[in-house]
Amino acid sequence: MNEYSSKALNPTRDAEILILGVGNPILSDDGVGIHVLKKLEKNYSHISNIEFDELSTGGLSLAERFIGYKTVIMVDALALEDGTPGEVHRLTIDDFKKTKHMYCAHDCNLATAYDLLAKELGPENLPDEVIIIGVEVERYDSFGEELSETVTKAVPKAVKMVEDELSRILPKK
Repeated sequence: MNEYSSKALNPTRDAEILILGVGNPILSDDGVGIHVLKKLEKNYSHISNIEFDELSTGGLSLAERFIGYKTVIMVDALALEDGTPGEVHRLTIDDFKKTKHMYCAHDCNLATAYDLLAKELGPENLPDEVIIIGVEVERYDSFGEELSETVTKAVPKAVKMVEDELSRILPKK
């Protein structure tokens, strides 16, 4: 296992919440998760209970990053078959269970990876809740650091959805 799993089983951090921006920042709309993460980080980095990170990977490497947190909020690009670019969805790991399979010879999808880690490490080492904020993309296979206009307009809605989750999760003062 990588550094995350060994650290998570003996956590040294105070954060119980991980906000994770996922995507490739040089593949246009695929980087939307990272764009949303940067905006959230500006407004919430002062809260010690929250950790921010970005990843450009999937499968086991992505799921391993969840280890040791109580809640994970992941923001990522979506390309659903009947999706409309710019739509923002709230999903959970369970929403991906029906797609559990190996997608290449070297890794598996997120739902499969999450189940494997739960079996190997025990569910107590994984989050009680994984929330996925998915933004339907227009361009995910063209190079560029800029988001399409449609996806750029969806960023504030994705930020708001994460903020709503944080309002629900964070202790009230």
